[in-house]
Amino acid sequence: MGGYYGSPATILKNNRNLLKKHDRNKWKNLQTSYRKELKEKEASPELLAEIRKKFQRQRRNNIIIPLVLTLIFAFLFYFGIAYYFNLP
Repeated sequence: MGGYYGSPATILKNNRNLLKKHDRNKWKNLQTSYRKELKEKEASPELLAEIRKKFQRQRRNNIIIPLVLTLIFAFLFYFGIAYYFNLP
């Protein structure tokens, strides 16, 4: 059966030593190599206008569709309650 052997200070020291073995420069070198591979793209005014229209259309749809569905649900709910209680 497993158990606890050793002092807490020794365990913490061993854990700290494991953390120090990581090479942080390796990650920095990896980042710079990816940065070199990226190429900056220039967007033309026509492309920017097209992207803007696309986002405006999406924003409009995100407002209109839930509004229409809410109105339809409200009318159906009202007529359902009116039918259930025999309201005019």
